[in-house]
Amino acid sequence: MTPKTSINVSLVFSVPVKGEDGKAASRDTITIKRPRTAHAKRLAALIGADFAKALLSSGDAKNVDAKELFSTLSVKLFEPSVLDELMSIIASMCDESPAFVDELDVEDMFKILKALTGFFPALQSLMSSNTAQT
Repeated sequence: MTPKTSINVSLVFSVPVKGEDGKAASRDTITIKRPRTAHAKRLAALIGADFAKALLSSGDAKNVDAKELFSTLSVKLFEPSVLDELMSIIASMCDESPAFVDELDVEDMFKILKALTGFFPALQSLMSSNTAQT
C-alpha cells in the first residue's frame, strides 16, 4: 500500500471565501497534507508529556485505551490558547490561513480530524476497533 501524501475532504458546509475576481464565493473541499516533522514537533509541544506518556505507556497499540487517551487529551486541548495553536497546525497542513479554518463548521472539523488518521493506518485501525467497543 502506498502511503498517502494528501487527503481531500468534502465539506458538509461550504466556507465563504473571496473568489479570484474579488466577489463572494464558497469552498466545499479542503485538502490536508501529510504531517511533517515541523507539525509533529508543534503538536508534541502542544499536548505535552502527560499525553505522550499515556500513549506510550502500554507499549502496544492494541492495548491502548482510546477512551482514556481521549480524556487525557481533552483536558489539555480545551484551553483557548491550545485550541488556537491546534487550528494553526491544521491550517498549515492544509495550506490555509487559520482564519479559513476557524470558518469551518464543527462537523467538518471532525471530518478533517478523522481524515488525519488516514495517514496512519495503525492509528485508523486503533480508532475503529475502540469505537466498535463503545
